[in-house]
Amino acid sequence: MKFIKILSLISFLFIVFHSNEQITSDQVGNITFSLVMPESIEGFDDNLMLKLESKIIQATSKVAIAGKGFYSDFILYPVVTFSEDNSSNFGNKKLYSKKINLDLFIKSISDGRIFSSYSQSLIGVGENENFALINSLNEFNPQSSDVERFFSSSCDKIINYFNANCDYFIGKSDALAKMGKYDEAIALLLSIPNLSAKCQTKIKDMSIEVYKQYINKECKVLLNKSYAEKSSKNYQAALVILANIDPSANCYTDSQVMMKEIEKSLDQDEKKKWETELMKYNNLVEIEKIKINAMKEIAVAYYNSIPNAVNYYHIKN
Repeated sequence: MKFIKILSLISFLFIVFHSNEQITSDQVGNITFSLVMPESIEGFDDNLMLKLESKIIQATSKVAIAGKGFYSDFILYPVVTFSEDNSSNFGNKKLYSKKINLDLFIKSISDGRIFSSYSQSLIGVGENENFALINSLNEFNPQSSDVERFFSSSCDKIINYFNANCDYFIGKSDALAKMGKYDEAIALLLSIPNLSAKCQTKIKDMSIEVYKQYINKECKVLLNKSYAEKSSKNYQAALVILANIDPSANCYTDSQVMMKEIEKSLDQDEKKKWETELMKYNNLVEIEKIKINAMKEIAVAYYNSIPNAVNYYHIKN
């Protein structure tokens, strides 16, 4: 069996399309899918494969985010089959006719559930078989109302799925946290789309609780990072690391002691800059933003660490 790269549209995020990109913090909390393409389709050259890929990605543009090279539980994949293959003579010219069926499926890898499917017959005529295939593929309009309804309906089904299973995801993240898998627990919680308003309050409370546990685990690492920055005389960087340590963390007292020591090394300009920066950490709204961004970065690191290869011929069955 050959393995192929995921072309992503993610489960925990919807996307803009770029090549060979990783998940970014801006994408966390949106709905995304992973577009999984076959390595080859009979009769399709490389240009046709890229054309098909591009059209599928365009089709999601109004409701989703898509790109290459990152993980998602929700995958989008095409199935292309040939139904008719004809040729006829018109005067001195021979014309070829190709009829293909294009099916699109949205499926969850974790439980094998197919959420939605779309099917369209495409017919093209050309002076050779390749031109006939190109023209048949041109019949697929990624911005058509039928295609838009397919993706919009799929998104609604995914949102409803998360709302209906909110307590399950919270329980699963709690179990992961108890096993010390804090980054995976946070990534799971932040994979719930922001559109799932019914579930967001529960998710927010649980994610903050898991984040506190994560910080306690990482306390020593953060203090060492800050010390390393201090040793390199990167005082601002060292202070920012310490300022991000949650007040409920076990090492918070030690972090404050270290912070005061570092502040003594600042010159007048650095002190002014730090005092301005520090105001953010004394503002409850800003503190909340800092926590959310920190959790997003944890989720990003976790999902980008997952191998991004999926067996097309396995998920198709």
